[in-house]
Amino acid sequence: MSPSKAKIETVSDILGGWGLWHTNIFVFYFSCLIFSVFDKLSMPFFAPPIDYWCSKPLIYKNTTDLCSADCEVWTYDKSFWITTVIDKWDLVCGRSWLASFAQSCFMGGVILGAVIFARLSDDYGRLTVLRIAMPLEIVAALGLALSPSIQIFIFFKFIQGIGSNGRALTGYLLLLECVGTNERGFISVAVDTGFAFGYIILPVVYYFLRDFQTFSYFHAFLELFWVIWLFKIPESIRWQLTHNQIDQAESEMIRASEMNKSSITNVKEKFALLKKHIDLQTKTQLEEKKAGFLDLWRSKVLQRFSLVLYFSYFVNAFVYYGLSLNIGDLNGNLFINFFLAGLVEFPSYIITSFALKHIGRKTLLIYFMNGSGLSCLSTVFFLSPTDTTVRVCLAMIGKFCVTSSFTLCYVYASEIYPTILRQTGLASCSIAARFGCIIAPFVKELTAFTSIGVSLSIFGSLSIINAALVVLLPETRGLEMPSDIAEAEKILTQNVPKRPESGDIHVA
Repeated sequence: MSPSKAKIETVSDILGGWGLWHTNIFVFYFSCLIFSVFDKLSMPFFAPPIDYWCSKPLIYKNTTDLCSADCEVWTYDKSFWITTVIDKWDLVCGRSWLASFAQSCFMGGVILGAVIFARLSDDYGRLTVLRIAMPLEIVAALGLALSPSIQIFIFFKFIQGIGSNGRALTGYLLLLECVGTNERGFISVAVDTGFAFGYIILPVVYYFLRDFQTFSYFHAFLELFWVIWLFKIPESIRWQLTHNQIDQAESEMIRASEMNKSSITNVKEKFALLKKHIDLQTKTQLEEKKAGFLDLWRSKVLQRFSLVLYFSYFVNAFVYYGLSLNIGDLNGNLFINFFLAGLVEFPSYIITSFALKHIGRKTLLIYFMNGSGLSCLSTVFFLSPTDTTVRVCLAMIGKFCVTSSFTLCYVYASEIYPTILRQTGLASCSIAARFGCIIAPFVKELTAFTSIGVSLSIFGSLSIINAALVVLLPETRGLEMPSDIAEAEKILTQNVPKRPESGDIHVA
C-alpha cells in the first residue's frame, strides 16, 4: 500500500508495531511507577501508629528529651523503628496533626505540578519536563532526610509532590504517544500495574531500613539511576512533529527502526501523513480550549452529570487514599497489611479490564461502590482485638472494590464528556479527586479521637451514597463518544447506540 493510501495516525503506524524501541520507553515508565509509590505512600511508615496519651502535670517517661513543652506523656517500643518523624519532632498530642498535614501538602504539590508541567510539556517537550521533574524529586528526597524541623520536612514533601506528578503525567504522555492505537488500551492498563508492584515492594524495603532518613537517601539514589536512564529515552516524535522539528523526528524514527530491526520506506511521505493527522487533532484541541469550564454548566444535562462525577471522583480518592495511608489503624502488622493492600490491586486491574468488555460502566461502578461500602461498614461488627484478621480482610475487600471503581471513573468520564469539553471535564474531575486526597491523611486524627470503626463507617457510607447517585448517570457502553454539547445531550439522554466496538476501553 502506498503511503498516500495508508492510514498513518501514530508513530507505530510508521514503525510497524512493537519492538525494542517501544520496550525501552515502556519499561522506563513502568519502573518509574513502581517507585512513585515511595513518594505517595511512605508516610504510614514515616509516622507509624504509636500508643501515646496526654495528661497533666508534665511527666517524662524513660527519657528527658522526648517530649516538647505542649506534650505530656508518650512512649512506644523503639526496638523495631530506628527513627520516625514522630520521635524526631515530637509529633504527638497537640502536634500529631503535622504528620497528616505533611501528606496533604504533598497532594497540594501534586495539583500544582499538574498545572505547571502540563503547560511546560506542551511548550518545551516531554523529555525537557522529565529532566526537570526527576532531579526535583531527588532534591526533595534529600531535603526530607536532612530536614532540621518538621516545617522544612513539610516544605520538601510539597516539592516532592510537584516533581512526582510532573514525572508521572509527562511520562505517561510520552509512552502513549509512542504506541499504536490498537495497543493503547492494553498498555494503559498494563503500565498501571507498575504502581501495584511498588505498593508491595515499599513495605519490604522499609522493613529492612526502618528509618525515614535512610529510606529518603535510598529513594534519592534510585531516582539518580532513573535520571541516568533518561539519557537513553527519546523525545516524543509526535511532539517533535507538532513543533516542526522534522529533522529531529526523522532522525529518531530511523534510530527506532534500527532498534526494532524493521525497515521503513518513504519516511518523509509517511511523516507528511502523520503530521496532517496531528494538525487535524490540534485543530480539534483548539476548539476544546475555546469551550471552557463555564460551558459545562450551560447544559443542564452535563451539569447534572458533572456533579455526580465530581462526587464520585472525590469519594473514590478519599476512600482509596484513606485506606492506603491509614492502613496501620486496622491493627495487626503494618507491613503485612500494607503488602496485602497492594496485592489486591493486581486482580482489581485484571478483573476490571475484562469486565469492561462485557458489562456496562454504570452497572460495574454501582457494584464496586456498593462492594466497597458494605465491606467497610461490616467492619464495625469486628472491632475487638480478637477480630483483627476479619477486620483486615473486610478492609482489603473494600480496597479491591475502590481500586476498581477509581479505574472505572476515568473510563466513564472520558465517554460522557463531549470532545470539545473532554479535556476540561476530566481536568475538573481530577481536581475534585485531589480534594479527597488532601483530606484523606487526616482520617488518622479522626481515628485517634474516635475509633477505626467511625472512619471505616464514613468510607462505607460515602461509597453507598455514591453508588446511589451513579444511577443518575447514563450508560455509555455501546454509545458513540459525543463530539459537542448538543450531541452529548442527545446521545447520553436517549442512549442511542452508535459504536459497534462496544468493548473498547477508552483511557483518559
